[in-house]
Amino acid sequence: MKQFYDLKVPLLNLIIATLLGGLLRYLPISYIEGINFRYVLHAHSHVAFLGWVYLAIFIGILHVYFLNSPVQIKKYKIQFWLTQVSVLGMLISFPLQGYALFSILFSSMHILLSYWFTYSVYKGLQLVPEIKEKHSGSVLFIKASLILLLISSLGPWSLGIIMAKGLSFHPVYTLSIYFYLYFQYNGWFTFAALGLFLAILEKNNIHIDFKKIKLFFWLMFGACIPGYALYTLWASPPVMVQWIALMASVVQTAGAILFLYLIKTSETDKINNKTIKYLLLFALICFTFKIFMQLGGNYLPIFEIRTFIIGYVHLIVIGVISIFLLAFAFYYRLLISGLLTRMAIILILSGFAFSELLLFLQGVFSITRKGLIPHYDILLFVSSILMPLGFIIIFLEQLQKKKNHLST
Repeated sequence: MKQFYDLKVPLLNLIIATLLGGLLRYLPISYIEGINFRYVLHAHSHVAFLGWVYLAIFIGILHVYFLNSPVQIKKYKIQFWLTQVSVLGMLISFPLQGYALFSILFSSMHILLSYWFTYSVYKGLQLVPEIKEKHSGSVLFIKASLILLLISSLGPWSLGIIMAKGLSFHPVYTLSIYFYLYFQYNGWFTFAALGLFLAILEKNNIHIDFKKIKLFFWLMFGACIPGYALYTLWASPPVMVQWIALMASVVQTAGAILFLYLIKTSETDKINNKTIKYLLLFALICFTFKIFMQLGGNYLPIFEIRTFIIGYVHLIVIGVISIFLLAFAFYYRLLISGLLTRMAIILILSGFAFSELLLFLQGVFSITRKGLIPHYDILLFVSSILMPLGFIIIFLEQLQKKKNHLST
């Protein structure tokens, strides 16, 4: 049970993903023969999304709702390890062949396993009546996150049809990729993180009016699906689509403001661990920045300039989701927070902040046509070293803690 519920396997996937990210940032500095940038990029994103975030949320949901319930944990163990097999398959196949037979088979395997997981969680939540009483707010977001996970899978399935029709260089190909990405990190990841955050508040008996939570939920969820329109603005869609994008951004901004108000007026002092509180605060700041970037995307070419897009994706996946998942893991003791881990967190946050600053500043340089920031590629590579180093330190401390525990 223990080896299943801790986060060492997803954390190892995260280390691999960040090392691949470092490699991607090294390649513009010095060409390495035999390494295809695009293939490595596919491996990096798939391992980060599906090997780290997906599996960490997977464990988080089970730990909060099903750890002490009659739900069949054995079934989830099978799902977990099969999912990890699919991640390893993608890690090996993508750098070697990009989108081809084996990488498509393993990514399809992951999607089918996500369907099984979604069905299992929905069924499991119905089998444990006390969940609705104790976790009414958080379950609302968890269920929505699973729906959005299913919706995101339409993107990869459509790619096969698009490629078969020879439309790989048509805008519809990029729109399908953006569809998948949008419903992954703005849908599945974000709503799952919000649900798990509310679960922490529920565990601490931090009361927030359920009616207000419900209003926040509907503002966010109601605007999520039409919010995809924002990701189509680069293709100059009809004016109606542009208005839908704007309205969705405004509604989600209103939801975020309500959320910040609810947090500010709640008894969050009951969470007395400083490391966890600072991580949650950092993730909350990134979440706020992400919401206002979406709003700004209606007026500025944020989703047309590559460095802005990369910065925006990293803002969500690292700044909001990954940092929150670390806080969640420390709170539920899925990871142990020692002195080395706290030092590692400083490295991770520093590397992330430096990287984001460079990416967004370069985006501004691109808009104003000032060219490239001096030594941009080298600085970006240096910033990318700090994050995997920090995660490696956390991972090694987990192994040391386990070794000490077994020896006592």
